[in-house]
Amino acid sequence: MAGAPKGNKFGTKLKDPDHRQMAYKQYCQHLAEGYSKKSWCFIHPTDIKKSLTWETMERYMDESPQEFDPILMLTAKTKGMKYFEDEGRKLMRGQYRNGSPEVWKTCMRNKYDWDKETVEAFVKCSADKILEGIRSLSPAKQEHYKKVKGK
Repeated sequence: MAGAPKGNKFGTKLKDPDHRQMAYKQYCQHLAEGYSKKSWCFIHPTDIKKSLTWETMERYMDESPQEFDPILMLTAKTKGMKYFEDEGRKLMRGQYRNGSPEVWKTCMRNKYDWDKETVEAFVKCSADKILEGIRSLSPAKQEHYKKVKGK
């Protein structure tokens, strides 16, 4: 088993629950402003060695979900998405001189996996077509295909 058992607090940087809550609220605020989780860090107010990044905060949230109110995270993510939607509406209305819809669309694709379902559906569809082609082969050709593939 890699790492310490769940619930082990020996490696916890933020032992003070007030500091953990302060970090959590800052993390939620960061996301609510539309920033990526990967650009967040908490700088400890008195000991820089106790500062942490999003990975540690997410680990705290996973290990102690009862300590971190999930509604704060849900509303933060909702506000973050609304920020980008508002920017898209401004762009659509022409409020940004020389604004680029392509840049906005790329941000939305990257941040919210807008076209992920389309890509997965395409891959599944392509794989199904290949399998259908193989299944429609005569038994002799199927055997030949298996030999070529080394099965």
